[in-house]
Amino acid sequence: MPERSLDAVRASLAAGTITARVTGRDNAAVQAEGVVDFIDNTVDPTTGMITLKTRFPNIDHALWPGRFVNVELRLGTDAGQIIVPTPAVQAGQKGPQIFVVKSDHTVELRSVAVSRTVGDLTSISSGIAAGETVVIDGQLRLVPGAHIEVRPLSETPVAQSESTKTETVR
Repeated sequence: MPERSLDAVRASLAAGTITARVTGRDNAAVQAEGVVDFIDNTVDPTTGMITLKTRFPNIDHALWPGRFVNVELRLGTDAGQIIVPTPAVQAGQKGPQIFVVKSDHTVELRSVAVSRTVGDLTSISSGIAAGETVVIDGQLRLVPGAHIEVRPLSETPVAQSESTKTETVR
């Protein structure tokens, strides 16, 4: 694991158990779940990595020595966070911002506080509320107060011209 994660791993282990999930290289089904039970006390100076040891039951022999897998650690849970698709968050002069769709189908530009981004999801700690609709495509053509056509993701065509994709914040 990268050295930059050392403090978070140590804090999580001190607070309790760290669970780990193993998936295949294609990120398909979970092959095993276990717990971290050891953190090496050195950082490898050649790679900048730390070594963790995790215990897995491996009852069905899904894990095999030398086989490459992806390991995901659950270091904690952030309560009260709003999750939006990462493309909704734009970099602005005053920091991260999001276009929010108002009830009259106009957009409002809001500054937000980003907690973290993991893959295609971003955690927002302030600036929007659950249930609001955010714009995830076409922001370059928008200005605050612009009228848009709202299209849910399931109805959005693959090739779009002048419409804007939106997603309801969960």
